[in-house]
Amino acid sequence: MAFELTEENYYSLESRNAYLSNSDLKIAQECEYKFMKSLRGEYERPKTNALLQGSLLDIMLTGTDKELEQFKKDNSLLFNSKDVIKDVLGLQNRHPELFTRTNNLKGEWSIKKLKENFPDEIVTVFGDMKADFKIVEQMYNKVINDPIAMKYLNGEKQRIFTGNLFGVDMKCKLDIYIPDKAIVDLKTCESIHKTYWSDEFSRRMSFVEYFKYIQQMAIYQELVFQNTGKHLPCYLLAVSKEPITDLELIYIDDETLHDTLFGNEFNQGLVDDITKVRMLKSGDIEPIKCGRCDLCLEEKKIERPIHFTELMGKVN
Repeated sequence: MAFELTEENYYSLESRNAYLSNSDLKIAQECEYKFMKSLRGEYERPKTNALLQGSLLDIMLTGTDKELEQFKKDNSLLFNSKDVIKDVLGLQNRHPELFTRTNNLKGEWSIKKLKENFPDEIVTVFGDMKADFKIVEQMYNKVINDPIAMKYLNGEKQRIFTGNLFGVDMKCKLDIYIPDKAIVDLKTCESIHKTYWSDEFSRRMSFVEYFKYIQQMAIYQELVFQNTGKHLPCYLLAVSKEPITDLELIYIDDETLHDTLFGNEFNQGLVDDITKVRMLKSGDIEPIKCGRCDLCLEEKKIERPIHFTELMGKVN
């Protein structure tokens, strides 16, 4: 592993091309074409409200103050904010021509005009979240007022691990790593007890299965094992976005994690999917369009008429 992975470069294109993460594996499982475009920097996942709400709660509970401030800057439209003069007395000393004899800004100099002409003199102050994101404050308060939840959030935050699975260099970044005790990942969801229909498995399943969180935790557990020699229990701290926030600590048993990763008599585990990623990245095989993801639909052109019975083959 020649590439040195750090906190600063973890999400960079160079890092993503050097290591495979669960997030990128999920993209490849959905659409090989989108996966390869994303590795070249030609596709970026759209920022939906649901995604941003989850990211914000994650940072509030497991991130640093610096990460929270950066999130606010990158997503300033989600917050009530205003621009103010960083140092009024300093600005008066440096640019007295902007002020009247009574130390007020001259009429022609609005804060907006000051920002355009003297950007280093203006700072943006962020206030409360806007309406669509007030739910995140409610979710945050639910978690910090739950003793069990806070106990399982009391560990090393955003710890990075690397390893190798089926000949592919892998990486992960744990929300919470409690050395020798547990791996905890924070999850937001529409409803903890809502079920989803899976065409692949022809049955309804929980959000934990449907969104491949078992796969994620199986990879996390194995990479931690490769570095520490210990298989740690894996938990999801799930927080719902309902009007009255629901909260659960969900345990995934070791047998399920092992079989999801390495397979059993009924399934192949992840060996085929991860091996295919290696072949895609090396150019041994060409990526196939799924025809149903956001990128495929955006680029779609009609190639021929289809019979109505073909539509059933395209159901998600």
